Amino acid sequence: MDPKDYDVLITDVNDNKLRTEVSELVGIPYLKEAKKDEANEKVKIGHAIIYGIKQRSIFPCIVSFQDKARWIFFIVDSSSPLTYLSVQVSVPTYRENA
Repeated sequence: MDPKDYDVLITDVNDNKLRTEVSELVGIPYLKEAKKDEANEKVKIGHAIIYGIKQRSIFPCIVSFQDKARWIFFIVDSSSPLTYLSVQVSVPTYRENA
């Protein structure tokens, strides 16, 4: 599926809420650098939270690329055919000078 053919606007959860309210609920700072042993750990059972008035499922996990790894929060939409990383996530995780 071409990403240009699918778009979602999430207005109730933004970068600020992920960095404050959601981080506090989850107990992990948003975009916190993950340690190598955390990034290499195989997840057998993951835990998510249900957040906000629209009952968003938010799943914290580690995303890594080469030698960089960060804790990010996926907003789960089971009807969405695609998953994207926001600019706020992709820049510190994947790009050095963006």
